Amino acid sequence: MTRFDVFHFWARPYMVPPLYTILPRHHPWDLKLLKRFGKKIVFQSDGCYPMVRPSVWKTAVDPEICHVCQTTQGDTYGFCSNANTIRLNEAMDRYADLRFGMGLDLDFEKSADYVFAPVDVERWNPQIEVPEQHRFKRKRPGSVLIYHAVGSHVIGNRGNIKGTDKIIAAVDKLQRDGLNVELMHIERVPNDTIRFYQVQADIVVDQLLIGGGGANARESLAVGKPVLTRVHPQQLEAFKTAAAPHKPPPFIETDRHNLEENLVRLVRDPHLRARIGKESGEFAAAVLSPRASAERYVAHYRRLFAKPSTSGVGSG
Repeated sequence: MTRFDVFHFWARPYMVPPLYTILPRHHPWDLKLLKRFGKKIVFQSDGCYPMVRPSVWKTAVDPEICHVCQTTQGDTYGFCSNANTIRLNEAMDRYADLRFGMGLDLDFEKSADYVFAPVDVERWNPQIEVPEQHRFKRKRPGSVLIYHAVGSHVIGNRGNIKGTDKIIAAVDKLQRDGLNVELMHIERVPNDTIRFYQVQADIVVDQLLIGGGGANARESLAVGKPVLTRVHPQQLEAFKTAAAPHKPPPFIETDRHNLEENLVRLVRDPHLRARIGKESGEFAAAVLSPRASAERYVAHYRRLFAKPSTSGVGSG
């Protein structure tokens, strides 16, 4: 309490867990105490569920995503549910001075700010040396490598949370059409070594259903790759604002409907891949580095002390 001025909560709306996790109702006495001592409170989403209810995802964003995700057990109960999202935000509606969302400007993240989470650009960069044990063994000599990855937590029925089944089908279709392409479908690889596979790719296809800009997409920008990912219209504006004065990330806006078209265009044009990859690396160095990211967070924090408290409003 004596050392810090800003308390930044990452998708968990409490400082004392039992007040939220054990009691049947959230009694945010910890947040109330922080406010009484004049502290600033920041709440940030870490994915799809903390600020956007499943019912909103299904109606306003994508009708499919919540049906392939095992954590979505219903609108009224379960980890991903309307009830849980509402509970996560009840206290922050009263106490948050600033919120960071996914850039979707929907539901509880309405009017929230957006920041790009950082990437260690010293470890993720186009000049990474790949150890022999992590070299991808092509089955097709000279093939264009299309990288797609899922974490171990989404393998199984949740494996299609990113549209993985559609990516596999698209690459199979390109092969049948005579294009020399190959899918690098990477799973169960620790974050410390995933960069060795990302940097070997020619093209990266990230998620096609939920919004773009996640960790895999940002890391792939940092290693200088063209990245295909779903970018919702609201996110376009959020990305522009968060990147200023630099250009927004050079994501190739892709969903399940134009995936094959975008892949064919990149596979057939190595110069286009190189140009977009160069832009990716430049964006990462300018916007995603830890120092650049920290400066943007600090700028947001300083705004909180330059104007009257927004306590009770819940947005920046």
